[in-house]
Amino acid sequence: PRVARGGLVVRCSQEAGGAGAGARALLELAERARAGEAAAERPGIFEIVGAVGQLIRVPGDLGDAIEAALAEQIDAVVVERDEAAIEVLELLREQEAGFATIYPLDSLAASPPLNLRNERGVIGVAARLVRTERAYRPLIDALLGRTIVVEDLATARRMLQRGLGSVVTRDGTLLRPNGSLFGGRGGAAAEQFSLRRELDELPERLEQAREEVEGARARLKRQDDVVADAHARVESARRAIEGSEQERRDVDSERESLARRFAPVAAELRSARAVLLQPDPAPSGAPEGDRLAEAESLVESVGAELATLRDRSQALVSERDRALERVTGSEAQVARLEGELRGLEERREQRAEAERRARALLAGRREQLRAATSEREDLAVRLADLARRLEAAREQLSEASARVGPARSALAEVEAEAREVTARRSETQALQLESERGLIEAEARVRRHQEAVQGWLEQIADEGMTVDEHGSVRAPLPEGVEPPPRSEFDEAPAGDAGERTEQRLEPGPEPAAAPEEAPAPSGAPGLPPLRGGREVDTQELRGRVTELRSRIRSLGPVNVEALGELEEERQRVEFLSGQLRDLESTERELRGAIGELRRLIRRRFTETFAEVNAAFSEYFTRFFGGGHAELRLERPAAAEDGAEEEHGAAGEENGEEPPAAGEADPGVEITAQPPGKRITSLAMLSGGERSMTSVALLFALLSVNPAPVVVLDEVDAALDEANVERFVETLRELTARSQFIVVTHNRRTIEDADAIYGISMGDDSVSRVLSLNLEELPAAG
Repeated sequence: PRVARGGLVVRCSQEAGGAGAGARALLELAERARAGEAAAERPGIFEIVGAVGQLIRVPGDLGDAIEAALAEQIDAVVVERDEAAIEVLELLREQEAGFATIYPLDSLAASPPLNLRNERGVIGVAARLVRTERAYRPLIDALLGRTIVVEDLATARRMLQRGLGSVVTRDGTLLRPNGSLFGGRGGAAAEQFSLRRELDELPERLEQAREEVEGARARLKRQDDVVADAHARVESARRAIEGSEQERRDVDSERESLARRFAPVAAELRSARAVLLQPDPAPSGAPEGDRLAEAESLVESVGAELATLRDRSQALVSERDRALERVTGSEAQVARLEGELRGLEERREQRAEAERRARALLAGRREQLRAATSEREDLAVRLADLARRLEAAREQLSEASARVGPARSALAEVEAEAREVTARRSETQALQLESERGLIEAEARVRRHQEAVQGWLEQIADEGMTVDEHGSVRAPLPEGVEPPPRSEFDEAPAGDAGERTEQRLEPGPEPAAAPEEAPAPSGAPGLPPLRGGREVDTQELRGRVTELRSRIRSLGPVNVEALGELEEERQRVEFLSGQLRDLESTERELRGAIGELRRLIRRRFTETFAEVNAAFSEYFTRFFGGGHAELRLERPAAAEDGAEEEHGAAGEENGEEPPAAGEADPGVEITAQPPGKRITSLAMLSGGERSMTSVALLFALLSVNPAPVVVLDEVDAALDEANVERFVETLRELTARSQFIVVTHNRRTIEDADAIYGISMGDDSVSRVLSLNLEELPAAG
């Protein structure tokens, strides 16, 4: 059972080797490549050592603390060389297996852990509390060398104020120098540490169990031998008892036989004695004396034999008693041995039951580890999906931002074109309405004129007159009378008639109602008077006709395709209106995205500003030994309120959250008050105080958002020795997360550097670079 338990622990430890998808993929590839199950695509796979969490051994009560101290670094993959790290990262990108943190052992910078005094509530430095192999010690010192393990949160806050590094409590709450807290309970890493510790202890426990089993088997064999010997002795004693009983029965039988034989002899002896005791004056003779002597001899021999039998019987009884005592002792010893045997059997059953419970517990933990691993895989997949979606959203936002300018220009052009089309449509509609009104009025006038002409024709016919082809009214002449010559007014020009048929009539004043009777036209001299005729003013009619013709000519040519063009323009307007609605919808979406991005930027800026402000105040107080410093946001002038209100109204119309006042281009004001001074303006401080304030702000920014490489040029030039000492101590603390290149002439700063590079110029005016690695000096010396 212990061997099976060991196998289960090994498998569980392998399955709990890491939660990151990329790290797990690399570890599985390395395991398969070493086992020969799959060909290694990159030689660097064979240089994978394992995950950081697999390289350390943690005490049983510090699993949560070390898990929180390592945080996301617990799943980082360790390789032997930097080239192997590049190869495995390229393999991850090719297979799209996820992300992973890689630590090459050959390029790690030495980072000695902290040295702490024994204090109440302080357990120690995390790097010194875990065990690992010598080759991995620099990595563990770099990761845990500046993390202090304490008992409770109060002690953690007290130690954090010293600025030595991060502090973690026993229950797994991590406090970082930047003010952030990390904690919770994952369980997988702590369970992994427990399983690995059990795996390490398993060989020793297995050997102890084997020794105990061998000893128990030896004791059991000895007890079996003793029991067998006791059983043999009991059997021998029983056989001896049975033999003694048989001898006793034989002796009793022989004694009874002798008693039967002795009874007549005794009777005869008694009778003989009685005879002898009687007075006999005369001896009876020699035969009686012989018989008496013979009887006495027989009595003596029988008595001696009885005494011998009595002695033998007593000896047999004594031997039987001793045999019974031996049997009783043997039975007691057998009972005791059987009790010990039952005890051993019970202990063996208890051990077997404990093994079964342990295996069941281990199986349950294995299932928990599998569930935790599956959950972490799902979370990793979801995180990757969210990252991809975020990246896609950012790309869409960038594309949308890039399209906002052209879209707005196109929108302006479309709006201008739409306004022009609307104006043209309004003009066309007005012209159409005016034309329709004119047409209706002209048709009404034509109908009225036709009715009037028809009435005139009927009256002329009633009077017996006729109308010729030129429209002249003529009366029948008497016989023999010649018709008068035609006047110039009797003929209507053909051109005018053609124009009348080709031009549209404009609405004009209706002709006055004709009187019932009119004189004969003045232009028809010589005609006989018309009876019942109407007087017609031809001059007025000609003037009216001329006016109507001029008004018709002023209309110009009529566009017969105006209705088709109107329909085309209407379709064009509908198409442009649809595009305008799409652009407005896109603009609202973009403004919403811009508003969301603005809110996110505002929140991140506020959080980062608060962290930087707290760190700046802490570093300022540390550098100056007191005092107060603060960062404040400057609001824009009130003159910009109108523009902001206009922008806010436009944003609200399009669904975009208007920016708060002063958030467009906020400024930062630095107030610094050294201890013992009442001034708060930087301009009133000395050069050294301004330099220390600037350094405090720089270190605050680096502590909140550390940079990989930082170059400082003559930062300590205006500092005195005490401030240089504080500057160097703080700079040394920040080297755990950033690499600093300091240009300085200060001896104290140079003494604390890891490597020194000097630039000199020789007589040949050629610059030379001199380098010195201070860490190599003790080894070289």
